[in-house]
Amino acid sequence: MTLSPRLSPEDVELDNMLSLMNGQFLSDFKMATAMKLKIEYQKYFDGEYVPDVEIYVFNMTGSTNAYNRVKTQK
Repeated sequence: MTLSPRLSPEDVELDNMLSLMNGQFLSDFKMATAMKLKIEYQKYFDGEYVPDVEIYVFNMTGSTNAYNRVKTQK
């Protein structure tokens, strides 16, 4: 999954991330053993904006329980 300010179809904006939590994505999310999250953004460096990327890998053990717990909280 790539989080990016760009609006290409494969990118996801932070504001609409919850809209992914249905159908095949939700099924894959619950069954995943790991998830790689790539965040693309621009930062100000040496007087100009330059592209930067951060990549995080999350252990997804127990992701179904975590999702269900968060989903039921108010």
